[in-house]
Amino acid sequence: MARPGNPSDWWPSTFRHLKWGRLVKFIVAEKEELIDNAGNAHAAYELMPGTRDYEGVPAITHFEMYIGQAFEVSSNGAAAWFHKHLGLDR
Repeated sequence: MARPGNPSDWWPSTFRHLKWGRLVKFIVAEKEELIDNAGNAHAAYELMPGTRDYEGVPAITHFEMYIGQAFEVSSNGAAAWFHKHLGLDR
């Protein structure tokens, strides 16, 4: 069943129950036009405990994240994050 209203009103609250740390990296398009970064990814980032990071790819829209330089920035950022935090750089 879908929840009524704006997802930013309820989605980040689903993380309030987490008491243990999780490794989470949010990579968002700075010019995101489909969802509100502040009310979704950034709000979840603020609520989640544990090791986390939030990165915005400058001057990029939602679909531009999947091509060219923006894809390189986001995918390499994600790979570096997991290498570091999963102990793959040792």
